Amino acid sequence: MDKTDSEQLFDHLNFGAITIKQFLAEYWQQKPLFVKNAFNSFTTAVSADELAGLACEPHVESRIVQGGSRDQQWSVQHGPFEENDFNRLPTTHWTLLVQAVDHWVPQLGELLDQFNFIPNWRIDDIMLSYASDEGSVGPHFDYYDVFLIQAQGQKEWRIGQHCDDNSPLYDNYPLKILREFQQTDSWILSAGDMLYIPPGYAHWGIARGSSMTYSIGFRSISTADILHHYCAQYAEHVSEAHRYCDPGLALQSNPGEISDVAIDQLYNMLTTVLSDKTSFTHWVGRYATEPKYSELATDANEVEQDWKSVLQALQHNNYLYRNETSRLAYTHVPKGNGVDIDFYLYVDGHAIRCSDSQSILATQLCRQRCMTSKSILSLTQDTKAQALLVKLIQREVLYFG
Repeated sequence: MDKTDSEQLFDHLNFGAITIKQFLAEYWQQKPLFVKNAFNSFTTAVSADELAGLACEPHVESRIVQGGSRDQQWSVQHGPFEENDFNRLPTTHWTLLVQAVDHWVPQLGELLDQFNFIPNWRIDDIMLSYASDEGSVGPHFDYYDVFLIQAQGQKEWRIGQHCDDNSPLYDNYPLKILREFQQTDSWILSAGDMLYIPPGYAHWGIARGSSMTYSIGFRSISTADILHHYCAQYAEHVSEAHRYCDPGLALQSNPGEISDVAIDQLYNMLTTVLSDKTSFTHWVGRYATEPKYSELATDANEVEQDWKSVLQALQHNNYLYRNETSRLAYTHVPKGNGVDIDFYLYVDGHAIRCSDSQSILATQLCRQRCMTSKSILSLTQDTKAQALLVKLIQREVLYFG
C-alpha cells in the first residue's frame, strides 16, 4: 500500500467532550476512559489475511490464544505459524495477536503520531489482534498504559478492579489470567471507538463476532530495569582500584560486627557513583531509544552516501521518512561544571553530540516521522547539519519515499 493511501485510513483523533489537557490531568494513569467515535472514520491498514501472513514470518512476534468456553482450557501458541495452523482453528474462541505491526506497515506511523501528546520515548508499539466470535485472552492486567482502538467488528470490554503483584492468578495456565475479576464497567466498542486503560486495571475483551483491535502500548521503565541495566553498564566502567578502604581503623569490641561506619562508607561508595547525573542522563537516552528488536537494528555505513548524493535525492524525492524500526529522542546533558549543557541526539541506543545547527535538525527529526525535502533543505544550510543528515541516512535511520 502506498503511503499516500494512509490519508483514507483514519481521521484525526478526538476525545469527545474533553480536551487532551483534561485527559492528561484527569485520566492518564488514573482511570479508564471510553471515547465513542474517537475516530469518525477508521479503516484498518491490515486485513485479517495480511495479519495472518505477518504471523507466518520468522522475524515477527505473534501468538494465538484459545480459550474462554466452558469446556476449553486456555492455551497459547507462539509463531511463526504456517497456513495449516489457521486452517485447524475452531470457528470460535480464538485470537491472533501480532506485535509491532507498525514496524512492517509504514502507514501505522501516522496513527502513532495521533498520540504525540505522550513523549515519543514512552511509546512501545502497535499490536494488532484478530479475534473470532467470543475470542479473548482472558481477564488480565498490565503494568503499562494502553489505548484500544476498534478497527473492525465489535468487542465488549469489561473493566475490573485495580491489581498488583498480589492479585491472584491461575497457576496452571500459560497466560497471566486473573483468578478473580470484579467488574465495574463494560463497553461495546465498534469501529472508530477507543478505550484507554491505565496500568494495573483489570480488563477483559470478548469479541462479538469477528473483530480486529489496535492496541497502542507504552513503555514503562521499572526500578528493576534501572538497577539491572544502568548499574550493570556503569560497573563496566568503574575502575577496579575503586574499593573499600579503612585507614585509621578503630578497634572493635567484637570482630564479628559490621560496624555502622563500614556500612556508611560502603553506602557512600554506591551513592557517589549513582549520583553522577550526566552518566545517568546518557543511560536514559540510550536505553529509551534501544530498538524493540535488536536484530532489526540498522548497521552504520550499510548504505554509502555523501552530501552530494543526498542533495540529489532530496531534489528528486518529496519526502524523507524515519525508519519504522528506529527510535529517536534528544535531551540536554549538563557538563561537568554543572552550568553549561550539551545537546545530545539518541538514535537506536547510540548517543550523538550535536552542534547548534545539528540540534535544530535533530529536534525536528524527533518531532516528525515524515518531513518534506523542502523542510530538510532549510535545516541543512551548514556542513555540520549536512553531516548529521548523511550519517542518519547511511545508518538507514532515515529513508527517501
